[in-house]
Amino acid sequence: MKHLHFPLLFLLFGILPTAVFAQSAPKADPPPTASISGRVTLDGQPAAGAKVVVMRDSFEQPVGKATTDAGGRFRIGGLPGGSFNLRVGYGAAVNESETEPDGKTVTLDPGEALDDIEFKLRPGGVITGRVTDAENRPVVGQSLTILKIQKNSKTGEERPIPVYFGFSSDFETDDRGVYRVYGLPPGRYVVGVGDVSVNGQTRFSMGGGEVVPGTFHPKGTDWKQAAIIDIAAGTVEEKRDIAVGGKENLFTIAGRLVDDESGAPVAKMAVGLNIRVGQGTMSSFNGMSDAKGEFRLTGIKPGQYQIIAQSWDKENDYFVDPLPVEVGNQDLKDVTVRLKRGITISGHIELTGGAKPEAVPFTEYYISVRPKPAPGERGNGRNIRVEPDGTFRLPGIRPGNYRMSFFRIGAGGYGRQDLFVVGIRRAGTELATTGFDVGNEPIDGVQVLARVASGKLRGEIRFVGGEAPKPGQYGVSLKLTAPLIEAGGYGDVDERGRFLSDDLLPGIYTVKVLRQNPNARPTEIKTFTPQTVTIPETGEATVTLTVDLSTPNEPKPQ
Repeated sequence: MKHLHFPLLFLLFGILPTAVFAQSAPKADPPPTASISGRVTLDGQPAAGAKVVVMRDSFEQPVGKATTDAGGRFRIGGLPGGSFNLRVGYGAAVNESETEPDGKTVTLDPGEALDDIEFKLRPGGVITGRVTDAENRPVVGQSLTILKIQKNSKTGEERPIPVYFGFSSDFETDDRGVYRVYGLPPGRYVVGVGDVSVNGQTRFSMGGGEVVPGTFHPKGTDWKQAAIIDIAAGTVEEKRDIAVGGKENLFTIAGRLVDDESGAPVAKMAVGLNIRVGQGTMSSFNGMSDAKGEFRLTGIKPGQYQIIAQSWDKENDYFVDPLPVEVGNQDLKDVTVRLKRGITISGHIELTGGAKPEAVPFTEYYISVRPKPAPGERGNGRNIRVEPDGTFRLPGIRPGNYRMSFFRIGAGGYGRQDLFVVGIRRAGTELATTGFDVGNEPIDGVQVLARVASGKLRGEIRFVGGEAPKPGQYGVSLKLTAPLIEAGGYGDVDERGRFLSDDLLPGIYTVKVLRQNPNARPTEIKTFTPQTVTIPETGEATVTLTVDLSTPNEPKPQ
């Protein structure tokens, strides 16, 4: 399971560098007969009518769902074996578990009946108020930014963490300028509206929509000036009004896309901007060139940008070198962006590992080529949907060194990576999967060797030397080390210590135990010696890891 969600709490424990590995014989998937049953309560009382869903990941449709009965009980059957996210919706109630705010990770064996799953809910908090402008008029249709204030246990430093609300849309002001944010777990919060900046990250408009100047309750422009709101279970904080200052000056960039050689207009290109954010770059496509090649980007703040253009049409072979521009206190007009014709890479996909072409839904996959970007820049590559017969045409590629990969968007999984490039050939010559050169001539007849990743690593962490930590505090990562292909996996550890990582290629993997951090990427536990495991050609491997909670000088679970 590869949610990579980040619970609110994680504690460091010592881990014994011991592991037991085994490989099971290949076998056909059994019918989906596994089940999950349990109970949902709110403040200790049965939560009748709560919605319970079982999901493989956040972008797919539920694989099972149920509504709790009068006793708060539910049962969901007909499930396959696998790793799932179990979520509960019950009005504004929130999960009592701080380490599993988004639901429980559950790993099921095929045909297993998992009983007595318990969700303990408590009332969520509410913050409501009114947003007005300098003339005391309502500010309508603006999204709210909610920040939870967290304190570093070692340094005592406070920092704001953005709060996300899962499947619900952003909370916005209504026609009266009134907002109401609900379903907040207990904690300390600040609330802002508009173009706020937090820790170097800014929420801004680069065209297409007006965003008011960033303002925190009651009227500060920095989160440190905001009034902190203490939320307990069921707290309703009213009249948390926000007074937005004068309207921010926003400007327009208008111009034309033209062929670099002929000067002819280039139509049907998505046009947008790059802007530096911290150490990286953020991109936004919000315009489109018309038949005359003309484009218009609106709602631009003063600053330095790069104009970019891209097409998702497999017949369009243009690319553009990002054009630096600076927006001051006036609109930019008559900007000419010159596009060059790139190289086309075309060929077909040949499946290896025994997969049948008719069993692979090629049209759900995009083939992608990406250069290695310079520090602080975004790689300017190209993505094109694969044709039903496995052929592809990637136009508009600039000379350089590229890597090729697949990603999936379709019924099989949004963003899921279960098809890997394991080799590239052209005219009998092997091209490196770690990077191949594109010159000034078209590259046709490319044979992309691809393999469907169907392997699995099923495992368990055993806790010794103390009370087991809370659910949601561990994860396990895998990196393929042989063969040398950029591939890996991830598994969330459930409350029984179980995990499952699927969509794995056969080969030798390095296995690491990770610590889940609040709203950040998991970090490797240095006291654990990475282990190796071999995923067989078919079937799955199993692993048992031992976690020692008695290591001296390490904090114990709380």
